[in-house]
Parts: sequence; C-alpha cells; structure tokens
Amino acid sequence: FSSPELRFSRRQKEAVLAWGKELGAREVPSLYQLESFQKDTLEACGNPTKRVQTWAGDIFYHNSVQQSIARDYAHPDIRPLIKAYPVFSGNRVTEHYQGSKWLVDAPDELLTPMIRLHDRDFYVNKLTYCEGGQWFIPKQFFEFEGHGMWAVGHEVTATPVRFATSGWLVVC
Repeated sequence: FSSPELRFSRRQKEAVLAWGKELGAREVPSLYQLESFQKDTLEACGNPTKRVQTWAGDIFYHNSVQQSIARDYAHPDIRPLIKAYPVFSGNRVTEHYQGSKWLVDAPDELLTPMIRLHDRDFYVNKLTYCEGGQWFIPKQFFEFEGHGMWAVGHEVTATPVRFATSGWLVVC
C-alpha cells in the first residue's frame, strides 16, 4: 500500500484487507495495525521524504539524493545497471555518462575512486604496477566503449633510487 507509483485510498485498502480475510488468509492485519507498522518502520529506518513549506505557504516534498543513490546501490537488481564510470565513446553522445562534463570537466573527487578488475582493487592516486612492467598512478577511471576499463593518470619511471613522474597525464 505504500508504493509511490500506485496510490490506494483508505476505502481501497480496507477492501483489499477484507477480501484477503474472506478468501481465508490467516493473520490479515487490520488497517490500523498496517498503518501502525508502516509508521514504526519509517521511524526505525528513516523516512526519506521530507515535508517542506515555503514562506508563501506552498507545501512540497523532497527526498535525499544521497539516500536514494545508497538505496539503489544496495538493491541487487538495480546495482548492475548503474553506470559508475564515465564512458568514452568518441564523438557519439547518447547518454549522460558519455558526455565530456563527466569524463573531462568533473572534479576528480566527485568520481568513483576505485575499480575492481579480476578480483584486484585499484585506487586513484595510488602507485600501480601495470601489465607490461610499467608503473602508473591513476587519476580517473573510465570505460572505453567496447574496450573495457581504462585509466587516465601519470606514468611513473622507476630509478634505482626512487620513482619519478613526468607530470603528463597519459591513458593506460
């Protein structure tokens, strides 16, 4: 009865519960018990919807974007559908995650700070040993459409005394 897409009136809720009882369902709660349970659950788990009233008296409701994103990441059916990395697709842009705003213009601290490949974790700003014997410090991870995951970062040279970066950003 609490779906935001499908609203039930009080009479409709009562009719559904009565129908369940008439069909022989056991332990069908009363509408009061159901509403009490929903209220207790919202208090225990937190109600994501906040009521706001403007100075002009208008009332509107809004949800926390952070809570919504966290809920999506926690949902096992939705999580695989989330695009957590920008996508480089050449000159073609059909989705928001393919645009240069996310791939080029977004500050590094707003982007996904790690990637897991072949059961190994890689982090931005951490020295990484790449395939082929090259050292690298990733600054940003992205998906190269059709070619898997890539990173933009600093190439690192190992000397007998220390590691040195050229200062130039390269793609690895």
